[in-house]
Amino acid sequence: APLIRRLREALPGVAFMVEAGLQYGCEPGYAVPSEHPHDRDDPRMRRDDALLLCRDGVSKLIVQHAAHAIEDLLRVVQEHAGSLASVTHSGSEFVEVAASSVSKALALQLYCGEHGIRAREVIAFGDMPNDLPMLGWAGYGVAMGNAHPEVRAAAHEVTATNDEDGVALVLERFESAGYALPPECDRA
Repeated sequence: APLIRRLREALPGVAFMVEAGLQYGCEPGYAVPSEHPHDRDDPRMRRDDALLLCRDGVSKLIVQHAAHAIEDLLRVVQEHAGSLASVTHSGSEFVEVAASSVSKALALQLYCGEHGIRAREVIAFGDMPNDLPMLGWAGYGVAMGNAHPEVRAAAHEVTATNDEDGVALVLERFESAGYALPPECDRA
């Protein structure tokens, strides 16, 4: 709620969507992105002021502004969130905000820990900045051919795009090599 108030002051016209576990809702002024058309008519999608929506808790806060480029919006949200939240984007025209410790890397680490899998045994694939912590945690990080430049720079390798079966190409290569990661990826 304090972040919502700060962003409303800093960015008049900002709109929010709030996720709380499996529940979600958005403000009337929130433009549902084209890649999520089912959200337009989903009867479970609550429509209300973001401050009221976040009373039930918040897993993720989605921030959008029609008049700001995603890089500018990301920078402003990061400035106002500070170290209290993790702020990233996944390629859509919105910014994602979660608790500071929440990331794909944490989820993967917890899953692997429960199943006795070490980081050095994991190959992770990503294409957007929200994948960076996961790629850094995994023993071997692969960027998709259409990945964001930051992701490409952080990965051990860049494969083909999703449309060109980039994941399959890497997995087939590792399978034929007996799933051995290169020695430089051996993180104790």
